[in-house]
Amino acid sequence: MTYALNESLSTEGLTVTAVYEDGTQWDVPLSLCTIEGFDSRSVGRRTITVAYGGQKAAFAVTVEEKAVSQNLSSGACGDSVSYVLAEDGTLTISGQGAMSDYALSYVVLENNTVGVQCTHPWLAYADRVKRVVVEEGVTHIGSYAFYDHKAMTQVVLPDTVTSLGESCFRNCQSLMELPLSKGITALGEDYIVNCTSLQAIHAAADNRQYASVDGVLYTKDKTTLLKCPEAKAGSVGVDAATVTIGEWAFDNCTQLSEVILTPNVTTIEKFAFSNCRGISSMFLLKNVEKVGASAFRYWQTSQSLHILERGEPGGGWSEAWNRDCQAQIIWNADQYAMG
Repeated sequence: MTYALNESLSTEGLTVTAVYEDGTQWDVPLSLCTIEGFDSRSVGRRTITVAYGGQKAAFAVTVEEKAVSQNLSSGACGDSVSYVLAEDGTLTISGQGAMSDYALSYVVLENNTVGVQCTHPWLAYADRVKRVVVEEGVTHIGSYAFYDHKAMTQVVLPDTVTSLGESCFRNCQSLMELPLSKGITALGEDYIVNCTSLQAIHAAADNRQYASVDGVLYTKDKTTLLKCPEAKAGSVGVDAATVTIGEWAFDNCTQLSEVILTPNVTTIEKFAFSNCRGISSMFLLKNVEKVGASAFRYWQTSQSLHILERGEPGGGWSEAWNRDCQAQIIWNADQYAMG
């Protein structure tokens, strides 16, 4: 057994058994025994002697210097906010108020090419971050704070956080779920872009600004669908209350096979279904009055858009609604197939 310097002797699991001439045995209480030889004030090997009734038994232990866990990095990340990155990959943000906002900067790489990197203070260890824990008291997640943290799988946010900064979780390609605590009322641009493992966004039930249905994020009243996680697979049925499919809402959802729009949907914002290459066909009902630019960007020739009871784009449709879209467009489609 190994002990650290100045650690007390543990008798857990230690048993003393007296065996008599007639073969009977008795487990002797340790309180009746004498235990000698333990000293943890210096390193080295110790012989421990246990005595009872004139009989002795011995065993050896070793005293070593206890390894002290070293943090990889620590420092300030806001006026009254600090961070600690532990060896196990846990990045803890604590303090009062807002984290600092960060940005991207251009750098010359070793192969003389130009790359980008973020200005957050733990940059040198970004690839070591596996888990982010933001503690109570922090109110704002800084722009680009966790940009390109490709090994990060979990984020914990407290109720005190009210806003997520621009691109704060961008390129977090191992993150599977994003919790939105009840205090969050503002989401920065591209806060969750290119998170290719993200399966669900969970808004707290008592969040006043946002709601989640099957991991898809909506405004609280569900009139606008804001974001479908990029790793969401299979079929998604838009909530019956939804009127608007937001900008970039389904961007890069390559694993979706189907999105079912309800008759209440009247607006599809720009880039809403960009790069949804797994959807074989989609039906747009006649109620759709507005379609933004590049709404179906990067759709392929194997895909199709069925426009019901309409022979041409409506007045609210962007002239570039199908820019960069190679899908087959079927006007005046007269059948809406579901399932």
